[in-house]
Amino acid sequence: MSKFKVLKKFHDLEKDATYEVGSTVELTSKRSKEISGKLGDGFIQPVEEKEENKPKDNPKK
Repeated sequence: MSKFKVLKKFHDLEKDATYEVGSTVELTSKRSKEISGKLGDGFIQPVEEKEENKPKDNPKK
């Protein structure tokens, strides 16, 4: 599952939930394509996942 940011308020009939602008939802790739296909572009946007626990390359001097 991937995270998506809600750009326009919409009601998901499959989950019987309303998503507000600015909220983040987890959707399968298939479901995100269904939503975009039925509602059109501009309702959800993929959120890039940040790598939080990745060690940084800081050479010691």
